[in-house]
Amino acid sequence: MRQRAGSITKTFVATAILQQVEKGRVGLDAPVGQYLPEVFPGRPGKQVTVRMLLNHTSGIGDYVALAFPSLAEISPKGLDENRPRKLSPEQLIKWGMQAPRTGEPGERWSYSNTNYVIAGRLLEKVTGTKAEKYIDRNVIGKAGLKHTYSRPARTSTSRTRGCTSRSTST
Repeated sequence: MRQRAGSITKTFVATAILQQVEKGRVGLDAPVGQYLPEVFPGRPGKQVTVRMLLNHTSGIGDYVALAFPSLAEISPKGLDENRPRKLSPEQLIKWGMQAPRTGEPGERWSYSNTNYVIAGRLLEKVTGTKAEKYIDRNVIGKAGLKHTYSRPARTSTSRTRGCTSRSTST
């Protein structure tokens, strides 16, 4: 049975970025704006570093509250209604940049999914390859994870049902 990598994908993205650091294509302490000026123009682009994205100290807000507004009300309703949507990385980044900042860059740790969407875009920029394809080939494949993938399997036409607020366990 093949397993899609979920939130653990952040570890794979970090590994892929560190491979690029090792190859000299990315500097951990380089400003993200150096690689993605369209995402980080001006002052933020000079302050937020690649390292800050990877260790959640960028100060960038999390897109989750804007993607699933009912979470603010502690309701699973929005998860169920919005789960089947396909959102572009650009939309997620936009929402993350609109979300309240969690602090100044480097000031403190605050978990933000947005950091890793941006890191995925950075990976694509420096490798010229879609992040999913690069990660499948250079991280998952090289680790020998034969039943793990970061994108839907091309040979599969069915979807595995995930947990919802209506799921029950016995």
